[in-house]
Amino acid sequence: MAWLLLRGNNLAQALPTAAARLAHVLGLRSAAIEMEAIEGDEHRRIAFPLREGTRRLGTLLVGADTPEASLRRLQERVVPALEALLSAALERDALLGRSSRRPHCGARTSSRRPCCARSPTICACP
Repeated sequence: MAWLLLRGNNLAQALPTAAARLAHVLGLRSAAIEMEAIEGDEHRRIAFPLREGTRRLGTLLVGADTPEASLRRLQERVVPALEALLSAALERDALLGRSSRRPHCGARTSSRRPCCARSPTICACP
C-alpha cells in the first residue's frame, strides 16, 4: 500500500486500488478510502476518520457487516498506518506542487494563520 500511495503520480487515483487491496488482505467484503469527511451509516457502512492531529485527512469506509474482530484490527493497526501514509502522500504532493484536494479556501484561524497551517496548499476545511 505504501508503494501505491507514495510512489504514484496521483493520490486520488491510487486510493481505490489501495482500498481494494486492503479489503482483499483483510478479507473484507468492501473497503473505500475517501479524501473527504464521510459519515458512517449503521445499515450500510462504518466510517473510520483518518486524521493527523486535528486535521482531517479522509475516511476509511468498510461494510457494516464487518466482524467486530476485524473492526478492532482496523482501528488499532490499519487506521494509524493509513493516516501516516496519507499524511506523507499529501505532504509530498504539496512539496511537488500537486493538488490532491481542492485549493486552500483562504480561511484564517484566530492566530491569522491559514486554516490548514501545516500545509496551506492543501485545504481540509468543510
